[in-house]
Amino acid sequence: LKQQAEDRKMKESRERLHEESISYYTKSFDLLKDFLQFGANSTVYTDIDILAPAIQASMRLGHQLANNKKWSQAKEYYMRGVELVQRDENNLKFFMPMIYEELGKVFLDQYLDSDYHYLEEEAKLLLRKAEEYTQKGLVALKYNPNLVTDDTLYFDAAVEIYFLGKKEEACKMLAIHLNARTKVKKCAGCGHTWIKGANVVKKICTKCDAACYCNDICQQLNWKSANDKRLSHKRLCPLLAELKGSFKMTESLQGKILNFFEDLKPSKRREADVTSIDSID
Repeated sequence: LKQQAEDRKMKESRERLHEESISYYTKSFDLLKDFLQFGANSTVYTDIDILAPAIQASMRLGHQLANNKKWSQAKEYYMRGVELVQRDENNLKFFMPMIYEELGKVFLDQYLDSDYHYLEEEAKLLLRKAEEYTQKGLVALKYNPNLVTDDTLYFDAAVEIYFLGKKEEACKMLAIHLNARTKVKKCAGCGHTWIKGANVVKKICTKCDAACYCNDICQQLNWKSANDKRLSHKRLCPLLAELKGSFKMTESLQGKILNFFEDLKPSKRREADVTSIDSID
């Protein structure tokens, strides 16, 4: 009972912090939006000085809302980010792959949520929307060849085509990008680049011999990966260990990849009927 009380208190604390974050990000976004509207004639700031922070605020707000499963509001703020980019696309187009990636992720997370996954028609719409925005992100990435980004777009694309029924294609896509990940020398926790001789990124996962870390804290953060549980090392380590730096689609690897996809489904079917769901659009 004491443990249950502590767990409940911790959950309530997390929820309160999430709500506070949403409140602060909303205020920040509104202030920047007002600045854009009323400070257009400023001689000190140009539009781009305000647009970039406003886009970042819309993305942070969308991320927090999605974490709280406020799907419609999350999508709304990401779309506001798209609109802001379009005001000066020549200078701000590098935001597009990131925004579309996050939008696709929101639809995919909503699809994999137990309230939606087993509602057949609604789930299909969510999955198609997820694929649409992920593909837009991949296209936008091609027009930003110098943009330094990770491979989460490809991971999400593999998950989406798996649940769309293209299982063999999904397995190959995930294996290719997992193999590429084994060759990346940077901290899987914070993204710090490995530099020969430097006293950073010096730990390595002994099981897969692929994931590098600065320290124990980065390793612990990456193990469950609060930002994206699909990419947690807990899930990916068995796959990376199977690859060991050289790509070969063995029966064992394919079986583990299929298990990876299946484990993304809600742990059990929701028993109560869902009478209303959040917006698909």
